[in-house]
Amino acid sequence: YSSIIKIYEGERLLARDNNMLAKIIFENWSFKNTITHSSVLIEVTLYVDVRGMIKLTVAHGGAGVLGSIKSVVVSNDLNRLNIGQVEMMIERAIYTREVDEMKIQRRIARSTLLLLVFEIRARIERDEHIQDIVSIYDSTQESIINVEKWLKAHKFAALDDYKTHIKILESLIEVVDIDLRGAEANEEDGIGTR
Repeated sequence: YSSIIKIYEGERLLARDNNMLAKIIFENWSFKNTITHSSVLIEVTLYVDVRGMIKLTVAHGGAGVLGSIKSVVVSNDLNRLNIGQVEMMIERAIYTREVDEMKIQRRIARSTLLLLVFEIRARIERDEHIQDIVSIYDSTQESIINVEKWLKAHKFAALDDYKTHIKILESLIEVVDIDLRGAEANEEDGIGTR
C-alpha cells in the first residue's frame, strides 16, 4: 500500500490554487498487524523551522499497533516563493475568496447529491418492501436515473441547480419512507402491497 502526501504553501482555499512544494509518495506500507483497512491510522506531522525548512513525518498503525515511521525534509529551495510572490499570493487569495468559497459550496452540493443517489440506490437494494411496491420502485428508479443523467451533463452546474436536485431527492426519500411505513403496516395487517 502507499500514501501520497502533498505539501502546499499559499492562502487559497483550494489546494490546487496554491504552490505545491513537494509530492511525497510513501510506498510499501505493511499492514500485517491490522485487521482491516478501515482500522488503519496514518498520522502526519509537519514541522517548519525558522529557516523555512519543512520536516514531514508520516507514521502508520492501527488497532493500537504502531507501524513504521518515515520522514522527509523539504528544503527552502528554488521551488519556494519569495516574499514578493507570497504577498501577491495573499492579495490574490483575498480577491478570489468569494469565488473560492462558491467553488467549495458547489463541490459540497455535488457531493451531497451524489451521496443521496447512492443512499437511495442502497435503500432500494436493501429494502424488500420497495421492490414489492412497483409504483414506488419504478418512480424512484426513474428519478435516480434522471438525476444521474443531469449530473453527467452538468459537471459545473450552478449551486442553486444542485440545491434544487438535492431537494427533489430529499422529498423523494420522504415519500418513499411514508410509503414504506404504510406498506409495512399493511403487511402486518395482512393486506397485500401490489
